[in-house]
Amino acid sequence: MRAFSTIEILIALAILTAAITAAALVGFGTPFMLANMKLEAIALYAEDADLSRIEHQSWTRLQAIRSVASTTVDGFERSRTIEEIQDDSSLQAESTVSWTDVYGTKRSSTLETVLTSSTDDNPCDPFVSSSWTTPQARSYPLSVGGLLPNTITNDSYPISDLHAVESTLIASIRATTLIASPTLFFFDVSNTTNTPLLIGNGFDNASTSR
Repeated sequence: MRAFSTIEILIALAILTAAITAAALVGFGTPFMLANMKLEAIALYAEDADLSRIEHQSWTRLQAIRSVASTTVDGFERSRTIEEIQDDSSLQAESTVSWTDVYGTKRSSTLETVLTSSTDDNPCDPFVSSSWTTPQARSYPLSVGGLLPNTITNDSYPISDLHAVESTLIASIRATTLIASPTLFFFDVSNTTNTPLLIGNGFDNASTSR
């Protein structure tokens, strides 16, 4: 039988020591890791709650939102910074929470968002368009002589669905009497003061619309 050399014994002891050390680190380190994750989750929740609150406030009272100096609650230092952007029609909001983790290290987290007023009536503003609190309803007949030109087949076009993609409004037709009648219409609605402009039509290939 071959005997083990001193070097082999030392290597085996080193491997065993490393394994025991790793197991000990996992056993003792996991509770601290979980505690730090809990602290970070609390900080993120506080930031999200603060931004959600002022986003709701901005719908009607944008200019009433102010920066908040640092305050400490339950070991968490909280602050809010507000900066005006886009000719005073929008605000950049940052919510910051700082805390000390279980290892004594100072940590911080920041969330930010852009706030706009729902009562801004400047149609050229890139963030808002018209007033969301005073919507205007307009009615247009989807028929030849109404929104449709004479080049479209004269038929009945009952709308089954509407979908807006940026400045394009898509109208889907539930059913038509004539097989040659379109079942999809595309309108340019970029100018809300004008009548929607037909820019295209087509077929959805659904058997139920025939």
